Amino acid sequence: MARPRNPQLDSQILHATRRLLEREGVEHLTMDAIAVEANVSKPAIYRRYANKDEIVLSLNIADSVPAVSIDTGSFGDDIRAVCASLIASLKTMPRNVAGPQLGMAIADESSSQRFLDNMAHPTLELMQQIWERGVDRGEVDPELDFLTAKVALGTSVIFSILLYRLDPDGPEVQQVIQQWVNGVRSR
Repeated sequence: MARPRNPQLDSQILHATRRLLEREGVEHLTMDAIAVEANVSKPAIYRRYANKDEIVLSLNIADSVPAVSIDTGSFGDDIRAVCASLIASLKTMPRNVAGPQLGMAIADESSSQRFLDNMAHPTLELMQQIWERGVDRGEVDPELDFLTAKVALGTSVIFSILLYRLDPDGPEVQQVIQQWVNGVRSR
């Protein structure tokens, strides 16, 4: 049986990557530099990430998760707050990193699983809490599947900005979010 991953090492790797990116930029980032900065072995990094771009994408996704729980008293406002964090992260995401990493996750099953484990699942608990409160308040249709709805929201926001190149600060992205909120409302 494999040892469980050490979340402290994950954190060290991401924080070291952030420091290096701030000092030197993505074009000068290397796995060797990350290992030295994080004070971890390269094998420890490669057990978690296939390459430096995957670490950068993980860092951006980690930055998209709000640091504190959100409860505005309104399902729609909670969702807009979560999406604001995602949008802020996407605005700093280098397209030359995001595109290939998303493509690899689509094309390769192991890359897909790493993407889900490292990047998509961190928002799961937060979104689940918001969803359940929305159901409890009668704001969300209880017959809808949470995971399906979460996937639909995330992909619509991410692809609106990265693929369709909608202005992250423009009204179109907010309209995408509002249409999703309207689509999950109780009838």
